[in-house]
Amino acid sequence: MPNMPLLNWILRPHMGWLVLVVLMGGCHSPRSIQFGFYAVPEADLPAVGRLGVDFVVGTKSKSYLDAAKQANLQVIGTGSKFLNHSSLLGNYLSDEPDLNGLSPGQIRIQYQNAKRRSAKPVFLNLSSGYSIESYSPYCDVVMFDWYPIGWQPIETFHSHLRAARVAAGKKPFYAIIQAFDWSHYPSLVPPSKLYRKPTPLEVKAMTVWAAMSGATGVMYYPYHDSKTEIIHTPELIDAIQESIEFVRMNNEYFGPARIWNPYPFSFENLTDRYNEISESSIAIKYSKTPADAGFYRLIAANTTSREIVVTPAPNIEIESSQPRIVFGPLEFKLLKVRVR
Repeated sequence: MPNMPLLNWILRPHMGWLVLVVLMGGCHSPRSIQFGFYAVPEADLPAVGRLGVDFVVGTKSKSYLDAAKQANLQVIGTGSKFLNHSSLLGNYLSDEPDLNGLSPGQIRIQYQNAKRRSAKPVFLNLSSGYSIESYSPYCDVVMFDWYPIGWQPIETFHSHLRAARVAAGKKPFYAIIQAFDWSHYPSLVPPSKLYRKPTPLEVKAMTVWAAMSGATGVMYYPYHDSKTEIIHTPELIDAIQESIEFVRMNNEYFGPARIWNPYPFSFENLTDRYNEISESSIAIKYSKTPADAGFYRLIAANTTSREIVVTPAPNIEIESSQPRIVFGPLEFKLLKVRVR
């Protein structure tokens, strides 16, 4: 439908966000981000498959891999077995070696052993995007699982994404998003009254930040571990499904390919330029995929929990925008920008 108006406002009050949804009939998507769940028991695979995700993290038993195939899911497989199964996306090395005292040299040995025993890609999960630089040579796909909600500013997740993108280089990286309350894991964290589960808006924001940072894959922890079952938080399931739909619908705005263009905004209030960790409050990503009439696709995301008002910067034209652009807390917008 190439004659359809390019931008349409869609307001979903129940979702707690307002976004520009781009209708892109006839366009070719350059790359699709993969979505999945961590900690999925075999009995839950059919239900997870119905959520529309692509993969899970689970055991490499034949029964698990067969059940995943029936659910149209791929598996990042844990455990010491190395099977050649059509559902096996790759093999998982020791979890969070940076947190658990395993050196890059020790992971190198594990990686070499895995590559000798299987042609499948090797996945390595770290506890921090800032650890990727040291460990990334010893895997094929690098992941991190920074979980800030309840003890750190949510902006730190965006900071870890930026570090992961730069450190991973051309290597694929996955981001794991928190979908739990730290108070359910008392053996891992000190007591605090601040722990809580993320809100739907926070889950959506972290998903979009990961996609705009060039993540190859995004997953959510957990689906069902010994402490948390996501089925008891249906609002988070809805937020995850809506986030996945949004990213897939607007794939041209995401992905690793990006170009440099001038920062497109001026701030109505100069104190709003930075977030809690002194990084830019409105994060941006220009897509390398060109739009028409000299415009570039731009995704802009408010990384703060406060409302921020901006205007187009000098020499910047933003298609169909008002003189004042209001970003609600954690809101993101898809825009078309041209440098005059």
